[in-house]
Amino acid sequence: MLETCRGNTAFGLLMGAVFLAGCTSEQVTIPEPVSDSKPKPLVIDARILDVGSEGPNHAALGKLRFRGGLILASDNSHFGGLSSISIAEDGVDITSISDRGDRIDATLIYDVHGNLAGIEGGTLQRLRGLDGNSLTKKRDSDAEAVASGADGGFVIAFERRHRLMKYSKGERTIPHPISMPDALQKAPNNGGIEALTRLKDGRLLAIAEKLEGEKAGDIIGWIGNETNWRKIYYVSDFGFSPTGAATLPDGDVVVLERGLTLWSGLTGRLKRIPLSALNAGVRIQGQLLAEVILSQHITNFEGIDARLGAKGETLIYMISDNNFSEIQKTVLIMLELVGNAVQE
Repeated sequence: MLETCRGNTAFGLLMGAVFLAGCTSEQVTIPEPVSDSKPKPLVIDARILDVGSEGPNHAALGKLRFRGGLILASDNSHFGGLSSISIAEDGVDITSISDRGDRIDATLIYDVHGNLAGIEGGTLQRLRGLDGNSLTKKRDSDAEAVASGADGGFVIAFERRHRLMKYSKGERTIPHPISMPDALQKAPNNGGIEALTRLKDGRLLAIAEKLEGEKAGDIIGWIGNETNWRKIYYVSDFGFSPTGAATLPDGDVVVLERGLTLWSGLTGRLKRIPLSALNAGVRIQGQLLAEVILSQHITNFEGIDARLGAKGETLIYMISDNNFSEIQKTVLIMLELVGNAVQE
């Protein structure tokens, strides 16, 4: 495995160095819950992620190409904890859900080369529960994954009180519960569904973070149409677990993993699952795309989405969860798959 990942080490060292530059304090601020679910203006400051003097057009990351990155911040204490993202097909609108139940919407800006260059027009609103009231308790508001809804809205996976909820398109929507696999209730309190994406055929792929199968390395997941779920087994290396998933334009799925290794510390990895492997009852083992080595003191990437670019290229977006800590940063990056982007 070390030999397989070696070609992407530069990417990991690059990201770790960038984040370390911003570490100043260990103070953690916990904001009070938003009591009103009506969208409110949110000012988001964006600083360009500096990857060196060559610039983003020359930053090759193994089988991926760096296409721009932003370090995001806001004076609003509710900005942070972003565990998932959804990017519009045209790449303009971005929606992110925090692990404290806040929804953030904004508009992305690109330069003349189509590289990610800025963000503007932010709004923040609190997710609502089945009773129409804003989610205020942590056990109810811990949103960890999001997938596109069939009607243009979203399906959101919550943990602690494990459940799937469908939010229709529009503001201040009251969710509808989705039947979920019975086995999900056996997941650890903080180890529920973290990887969730809608497949090209309309089914949902959901993978738990810490629900282990009978075989070593197997993590339980499901494929279903919101009413009928079939179990799958996601094969992960020791110490790694899935934290996000996105469906690529060709139908394949890319899974974001997080882990801790002796030789590189806190690590994030991208793995690609062929569309042909996405069948119920099977053991799925992704093919390595890239490795992201992060400092143990720095926030980790948890949110991921993908879309088709204007020139037909496949673009992948990743966002990091800052855990509402002043020493950790919210970072949004855009990557481009190069060729078939499968690690040999």
